[in-house]
Amino acid sequence: MSFRSLTFFRLILLIALSSSTATAGLFSPPEPKKAKLEIPRATREIVVTKPIIIGKGEHRDFGWARLVPKGMGDGSQREGQRPVMALLRGASVSRVIIGKPGVDGIYCVGDNKLIDVYFEDVGEDAVTVKGGPVLWDGGGARKASDKIVQMNHKGPFIGKNLIFEDFSIGVRGNGNSKFRKTPFRIELENVQGNKGHSLVKLSSKGSKVKMKNINTWDVDNVTSLANGAEAKKDNVTKR
Repeated sequence: MSFRSLTFFRLILLIALSSSTATAGLFSPPEPKKAKLEIPRATREIVVTKPIIIGKGEHRDFGWARLVPKGMGDGSQREGQRPVMALLRGASVSRVIIGKPGVDGIYCVGDNKLIDVYFEDVGEDAVTVKGGPVLWDGGGARKASDKIVQMNHKGPFIGKNLIFEDFSIGVRGNGNSKFRKTPFRIELENVQGNKGHSLVKLSSKGSKVKMKNINTWDVDNVTSLANGAEAKKDNVTKR
């Protein structure tokens, strides 16, 4: 091959590589922005002095009210605090903000939906799963010194389009000996975590978590698993 032909070949190769690199950059998905929980502005405040019971099959839209617990606990990790709300089977709530001190959050007995639910300052727990399934779609929680979601039932717990911020554990299958054989089921999709210890923690045999489109920043562990618990991950990133 002549010098001129070799030079021309190298030029074509260089152009092809440059084009390929530019095209790859053009069509690469954008880097996700660091999670930041933006809580909507409350339309009003409602002081809650005893648990609000959402009846069987009932849906209640709070219209972005902030519920402020009073005389129901101090929002610490002390056991025995009362929930702000308890959802009976088939009940659902939407567009609500749980204010400080958070106490024991929301109890879900099963077949419940939480739509656009925010916790400004998590108390003992934000959501307690007492029966399944429980869906939390939209919203998030911050300032959880322990758990955001506590599972006292196998579930499943399904979390979608959520942001967890400044937390210890995002979703926890109860680790007490009473639940050591409970096969917890967790599904998370489009969830972001910022500054935490573990997004999911499972320590009982047969427990499984499915994760899709998960992004974390400054979270020590995306999953903390023990005793044969399993995780299936699709597009999960840790930064």
